[in-house]
Amino acid sequence: MKFKICFVLTLILFLLMLNGCRNLEKPDVEGYQEAKWGMSKEEIRGLIELPLTDERDERLRYSDVIEGDKVTISYMFDRGKLYMVVILFELPVEHEELSVRRFAKVYHRLARKYGQADVGREEELDKGGLFVTWEFKKSEIFLQLKVEKSSNKLVLALIYEGAEYLDAKGLRGVWKK
Repeated sequence: MKFKICFVLTLILFLLMLNGCRNLEKPDVEGYQEAKWGMSKEEIRGLIELPLTDERDERLRYSDVIEGDKVTISYMFDRGKLYMVVILFELPVEHEELSVRRFAKVYHRLARKYGQADVGREEELDKGGLFVTWEFKKSEIFLQLKVEKSSNKLVLALIYEGAEYLDAKGLRGVWKK
């Protein structure tokens, strides 16, 4: 089993390098889909046509299916303005190999759209996991597969975050370190 996981991880890294050989011009990203950084909760509510599953002071949460994957999409607000979108994928319980394949599938969708990731890292799933990030003028996109320490479950998260917010918090490019 560990051999299969190592093989899949090695294959992913090889594909990341192969994809990097293509010189693609990356578009700028100003939010997630039609939602743009700085929009209000009311603007997002009027824009998103998905079932709202939870609402808090600084968050709107929706359910969706993206290319066959069930996801929860959370729109996060700071001082009433959109600064981050978190997409959590439902993963098969205790199937590391399938989860790694799902990570690879999502990565390839993003690589086709945005080009090669700017940063990539591979660690044991319980010590940081698989991680890639794309950096743009107005956004950063993070994709990570890891074991969540509090629940001991595998988590696949895709996070879009506004550069203005990251800059204000001193977090821009933190994954390069």
